[in-house]
Amino acid sequence: MSKKEEEKKEEKAAKPPRVVAKPARKAIIEKRKRRAAMPMKERPKEIRSSTVKGKIAEIQNEIEAIQVKKGEIQKGVADIHVGVRAIESSINEQMKKNNEAIATFNADVGELYESTSAQVKENREAASAIFSGAQDIQVGIRALQSSINEKIKENADYVKNFYG
Repeated sequence: MSKKEEEKKEEKAAKPPRVVAKPARKAIIEKRKRRAAMPMKERPKEIRSSTVKGKIAEIQNEIEAIQVKKGEIQKGVADIHVGVRAIESSINEQMKKNNEAIATFNADVGELYESTSAQVKENREAASAIFSGAQDIQVGIRALQSSINEKIKENADYVKNFYG
């Protein structure tokens, strides 16, 4: 046997035999029996949660609750945004007031510095004038003391000459 023949045999052995489809049998249909009309039961007002409709209703109720909560959250967020804007505007106003106060303070400090500098200059001039006057007074006191000493000497000489 050749290789090709062996391969064909192996392929035939590997393939399952075909099943032939048979035509379907006809079902025996009995005549329908007529039943007496029965009163229809009232539908239950509450849908049980174990049924599909019950689960759908529960899911829809949850969705509605989530939508309500979502609306409340959005309202809260909007209120927060309003508050944040109000805080931002008050902060900006306070910054403007603080900047104005700082500018005024700096201007007042400049004026105070200038007036203090002028006062220091006046005090230095007054101190030098006082020092100069004190020196003049000291010179005058020395002159007065020397003249008093001369007079004392003259009087002593006069008394000495008078009494002899």
